[in-house]
Amino acid sequence: MKKRIFKVMATTGFFILLVSGAYAQMETHIIANIPFAFIAGTKTFPAGEYTIDRPSINEPGLILIRGVDNKQALFLNVENVQARKTPEKTELVFNEIGDKYFLSKIWVTGEDSGREIPKPRPDRELERVALAQQVSLQPSGN
Repeated sequence: MKKRIFKVMATTGFFILLVSGAYAQMETHIIANIPFAFIAGTKTFPAGEYTIDRPSINEPGLILIRGVDNKQALFLNVENVQARKTPEKTELVFNEIGDKYFLSKIWVTGEDSGREIPKPRPDRELERVALAQQVSLQPSGN
């Protein structure tokens, strides 16, 4: 029952993300409260509050995901992805594969392009076996 309620909440995007500013070219500092464990790149992060930053203007294909407690951190290479429609809300997109959530894309309010996290080989293989669903989290009030 608990798991079913969680899945319903996750698929409706009920969870809150706090966003503290959006600038062109992912010069963004996003603060997100992610209520479930997730995988980004090859690292598994526990549920919690995270910041997502672009650490260097000179490295547009690099982002830093860091727990606000500074215990979890990871630099990730990302790819530009063009939006079909300019996002009205900042959101993190997670692919749900089985009982795991994989950070897939980052969209920032008003930006025509977002960032996509390439899937490592084990994730691609797991995705072939299981049916993938996308889960989006949006901040409240945007």
